[in-house]
Amino acid sequence: MILTGTWTDSTGSSSATLTTEIPNKVRLAITGAAAKTLLFDGSQATVNGGPPAASDQDVLESLAADSVESFFYAFGKTAGAKYLGGRYRTDDGKTPGYTGPYYDIYGLLGAGVTKTPGGAQHKLFYFDSISSQFVKARYRVQKSGQTVEVQTVYSNWVASNGQSLPGRIERFENGTSVFSFVATGQQLAAGANDGTFSNP
Repeated sequence: MILTGTWTDSTGSSSATLTTEIPNKVRLAITGAAAKTLLFDGSQATVNGGPPAASDQDVLESLAADSVESFFYAFGKTAGAKYLGGRYRTDDGKTPGYTGPYYDIYGLLGAGVTKTPGGAQHKLFYFDSISSQFVKARYRVQKSGQTVEVQTVYSNWVASNGQSLPGRIERFENGTSVFSFVATGQQLAAGANDGTFSNP
């Protein structure tokens, strides 16, 4: 999958290209004044060929392990994968004439793909109960001794060659947006051994 568009984080907005390949390969090339290339080749994460900062690892985690492709790839291979139930509401179930979303939720237990193994991580994957569209991955991480609630939200889906591709990817930590990628171009291409995911 190749997405082109605008990357926005605490440093501002820049043009970017996001390329992913199943099961967990990611390349994010950001241009402009803060140009850099984040890469996860399936086993090792790098930024401009060197070791990634913790914030870069978080980006790669959201783009690799929190995607719907990663979920489907891992679901049948992970002992900790479980369907938790359907048509969950976002209220307490008592709102008259509730018009909010309904979610089917799946749990997945496993280490984050881009970080040094050292412990299992439980993630929840939300799908819209009506459209079956993937909505978000949700989980908790520890940062500086504090528990942080993470949500990676995938939205604005578009159809391309019979496949659905996201138009927006955004990571939230404790409800605050950390980064977003808004796609203006989406395409699918056959995988090839062309060095796209090779570390420099």
